[in-house]
Amino acid sequence: IIENKSGLIIYLKQEGRGIGLLNKLKAYTLQDNENMDTVEANLHLGHEIDSRTYEDAIEMLRFFNIQSVQLITNNPEKINALKAANITVKQFISIHPKVNTFNKNYLETKNEKLNHLIQLHPKKSLGELKITAAYAQSINGAISLDNLQPVQLSNEDSLVLTHKLRAEHDAILVGINTIMQDDPRLTLRHYSGTDPQPCILDTHLNLDIEKRIFKHPRKPWVFTASTDTNKIKRLENHGAKIFQVELTEKNIIHLKQVVHILENEGMRSLIVEGGKKVLTRFLDEQLVSTCIITIAPVFMNGTNILEKQTKFRLSSDIILENIQTHLLSNNIILEGSPRHV
Repeated sequence: IIENKSGLIIYLKQEGRGIGLLNKLKAYTLQDNENMDTVEANLHLGHEIDSRTYEDAIEMLRFFNIQSVQLITNNPEKINALKAANITVKQFISIHPKVNTFNKNYLETKNEKLNHLIQLHPKKSLGELKITAAYAQSINGAISLDNLQPVQLSNEDSLVLTHKLRAEHDAILVGINTIMQDDPRLTLRHYSGTDPQPCILDTHLNLDIEKRIFKHPRKPWVFTASTDTNKIKRLENHGAKIFQVELTEKNIIHLKQVVHILENEGMRSLIVEGGKKVLTRFLDEQLVSTCIITIAPVFMNGTNILEKQTKFRLSSDIILENIQTHLLSNNIILEGSPRHV
């Protein structure tokens, strides 16, 4: 409105698509406890799918002698209502919400059952890999104890979220230190879905075949600079797929080559879960599009999320933009897009 130097915001009391605030709260309860979507909840309460009408808005437009508009909406019913009242809709401007784990099902229901025009999956060029960095930390930024032993920071609800995030990505990546110290499974145990392809950065092929990653439904992909044929053969005999990657001038694995290989293998999304050197490098090389951080309400002596060694540390400060926060029991979920400053 400021850019166009004219405009009108019309507020209509239409909570819950016309069912009122109290019934909207009842509908939320059905969605939370009975696993209904927003449409099913309205119908269960004895209401129409959408009870709204737009006569009041039309009357206001006529009062101001407005005969044509650019309408900001994703709802075609609003466009149709204005057209039926002989008000010209010169252009409708779609709203593009940021899709996340909490609103994805709701927005999909709006598209599928209410015919909304929400762009849920932004178009990406072929081969473009979307990378999410996800980890849990204490209030003061620690992700593990001083002795590098892992510690459970996420509560049960946050674990469900973490595994749901895994299910929404094609691949999951960690460094060899995480595998050797934490021995993670990288599977979906708290959420029903398809396990992402496990990927490991392992410069010198130190991967131990006794680790639980070899019990994963999908055998690990290992990115290495090692040419040790005995190690390669041993891992391949246990189902691992080995990818040769060059080293950078700092004598560490070339991450952009790893990304390129994943793209060529058909991966379109990757979640990076650790450890701190790997997360620091992905952030520093501006490869991450989204950060999802679980913050536990505890101050803890331990190792910080960002690596302090010279060859791994950040080369510049990073700020998170488009911030969204969610509260899961006593855990805070922080989501944003990193930008170097």
